[in-house]
Amino acid sequence: DPELYRALCNEALSEKSSMSGDEIFSSGKSASAMYFITQGRMSYDYGYKQSFPARLGAGKSVSECALWLEWQHRGRLLANSPRTEHMALEVSHF
Repeated sequence: DPELYRALCNEALSEKSSMSGDEIFSSGKSASAMYFITQGRMSYDYGYKQSFPARLGAGKSVSECALWLEWQHRGRLLANSPRTEHMALEVSHF
């Protein structure tokens, strides 16, 4: 349905820019969006003492479960590039 796709793009999807060290979300916070990394790098820290952060780059997505469940983040997502671009698909539009 073209109208559905147009509404998603115009209302539910937003472009975001972050600088290195900016926190996108943290553990325990309610998930409000699914994120698509379009430029730069991010790291996802699982929150376990002995785990290493996952390194994520353009083309990767994070927090899909927010679209289908009332979800609280279990880790922390940080921007790791001088300029990181990502798209946020807001769950409030579903």
